[in-house]
Amino acid sequence: MGFHRKAASIKIKRAYGVLLATYGLRGWWPVSPDGAVAAVYEPGRDPRRLTAGQRLEICWGCILAQNTSWKNAAVAVERLRREKLMGLPEMLRCGERQLAQTIRSSGYYNQKASKLKALAAFFGNNPGWELEETLLLRRKLLSVRGVGQETADSILLYALGRPRFVVDAYTRRIFHRIGITTEAAGYEDIQKIVESSGLEMMGFAEYHALLVELAKRHCTKHHPACGGCPLNFAQVRSQISL
Repeated sequence: MGFHRKAASIKIKRAYGVLLATYGLRGWWPVSPDGAVAAVYEPGRDPRRLTAGQRLEICWGCILAQNTSWKNAAVAVERLRREKLMGLPEMLRCGERQLAQTIRSSGYYNQKASKLKALAAFFGNNPGWELEETLLLRRKLLSVRGVGQETADSILLYALGRPRFVVDAYTRRIFHRIGITTEAAGYEDIQKIVESSGLEMMGFAEYHALLVELAKRHCTKHHPACGGCPLNFAQVRSQISL
C-alpha cells in the first residue's frame, strides 16, 4: 500500500476542510425537479430523500458520465427526459439504436446504450434493489455489464445515500500530488482511508465534488496551476502534511 492509513486519514480530513472553505458546498449530484428538464444543484440535499425517478436519473447519469465531461453527459440526460425515456419501463422498451442516437453527446454512445440497457434489465429483474444491504447490492451492481467500482459506488452514494466514497482519476491524482497516497495505491485502499477519516455520507458526496472542482481549476493532468491551488499554500501544506 505504501502509506500509513491513520496518518493519511488525518490529512484527508484536513484537506477536505480547506477545500470546503474555499469552494463551499457543491450540491453534487444534480437532478431534475419533477416536471423539469434541466438538472439543478441543491447543496445540502439528502440523497435519501430523492424520488424514485430522480434516483433513476442519477443511475443513468453515472453511465453517461463515463469517459466524458459532465457537460456532455448532462446533454444526454436532458435528451432522455425530453424523449420521455427516463423511466424504467421506457428504458426497457426503447430500442438500443434509438437510445444510442438519443445519448450521442455523451460519447461512446453505442457502448453506453448497451450499458444503460443492461443496468435497466438489472433493475427490472431485481424489484426492491434499492432496499438491499449495501455490500450485497454493490456486488450485484458490479456484475452488470459496464458497471465498475466507480460507477457502482456513485450509484450507492448519490442515488441511494449509502456511505461509499467514490474514487476517480481526480482523487488519485490529487492525493498523490499532495503526498497523501502513493501513485500505486489501489481503489479500495484509497476508499478505506477516506471512509475511516471521520467524514460521514454527506461529506463523502461533497468531498468527491470538491476534488473534481480542484482538478478542473488547478490540478489538471498536464501543466497543473499549483501556484493558486488552495492545497499548495505553505501553511496549508504544512498542516496537511502533519
